[in-house]
Amino acid sequence: MDHSFWEKMKFYRAARAEFARFVIHEEPELLKKFIIVDNNAELQKWYKFYVSATKDIGSKPIINSFSSVLQISSGLGITGRYDRSGKWLRESGLTLVYSFGFNGEVAVILYPFKSDGDNWKPKEENILLAVVPSNANKLRKRVTKDLSSMVAYGHVTSINGNPTLRQKIHIKWLRFFCAQNIDQKWQGSKKDDLILKGLSAAGSGSFAGIFKYGWPIFLAYILVKCG
Repeated sequence: MDHSFWEKMKFYRAARAEFARFVIHEEPELLKKFIIVDNNAELQKWYKFYVSATKDIGSKPIINSFSSVLQISSGLGITGRYDRSGKWLRESGLTLVYSFGFNGEVAVILYPFKSDGDNWKPKEENILLAVVPSNANKLRKRVTKDLSSMVAYGHVTSINGNPTLRQKIHIKWLRFFCAQNIDQKWQGSKKDDLILKGLSAAGSGSFAGIFKYGWPIFLAYILVKCG
């Protein structure tokens, strides 16, 4: 008998049950927590936000089905500005996603605001904040921080955004420390690239190379710890 298979199934079912607990608790609370995030009033003036939980229906009735995704996202909003053709410029897309995967882990992903056409959009399609074990209590503890990242990302990527200095720095940290989807391809964090270059420099015995690639990592680490 293959015990490893049944152990994996047991782990997956436990992880799935934990994510279900997280969704049941946070789905009615997520919007309430989002509304009170600092510097959020401006975004709420221009956009409405919605919480949804995507169901994996399968062969079961939807009332008994499992929600594999919990997200809060913006609706389509008029920016109050015009595009090059003289039409009202609209934007949407700001979204925070908790997605349960087949491996029993949860991906936490941020999507930016995008405007009609190519008037304005960041180079990344999204930012992978984390991939974490499916533990209801630990997921709930990180929600407030994730919502703060969402608001900061909204201000930085919206035409109507008015980010604080702290929010600008925070998004620079995320773009440095987190993997991103750029041109439909996942790219590792800039931190990882610098670490590899630093290790290469260390292997060659180059102090100048170590300093060149090591100080941005050290500085970013200090900023994150102190920010």
